[in-house]
Amino acid sequence: IDDRFVDEITSAWTELAGNSALGAVGLRSTGPSFSVGTQPGGGHVDGPIGPKSCRIWLPVLVELQGDVAAGAFELLGQADVIISPSDVLLTVPADPTSRLDVQYLRPRLPEPELRRLALLGAAQPMTAERAAQLGLIDAIVPRRDLRDRATRALMQLAVKSQRES
Repeated sequence: IDDRFVDEITSAWTELAGNSALGAVGLRSTGPSFSVGTQPGGGHVDGPIGPKSCRIWLPVLVELQGDVAAGAFELLGQADVIISPSDVLLTVPADPTSRLDVQYLRPRLPEPELRRLALLGAAQPMTAERAAQLGLIDAIVPRRDLRDRATRALMQLAVKSQRES
């Protein structure tokens, strides 16, 4: 990612937050991996990319696919619901800067698991099953049902959110 990406996602969150017709927001990872990565040449970009950091208070659902790397952890840590197939793996690249990204999962994972992921995530990724046992992933569904299940859950979140506002 680069500063342009941060500007674009911040702008998107702002636009979504200002849309009173919305009741919830869904994010879908579609590639073989889900990570916002690092800047070309290394290092992280300064600036928030997560929905709550960008002041979007609508419920956020994330539909995971592929390998999930540390760069996506801010988005996951600020999601309200995470749905995944069983083959998803959470990993941390071996570089020390990426290990710091596990801090974003603090609201959803216990401290010992955060440390284990930071130290061993490159060699021993966390499975979707383990992430679900710990409360990071809310539902594991067969891949063939993932989109339908995520869409139904998103609609339920939106209806509930609209009723509460």
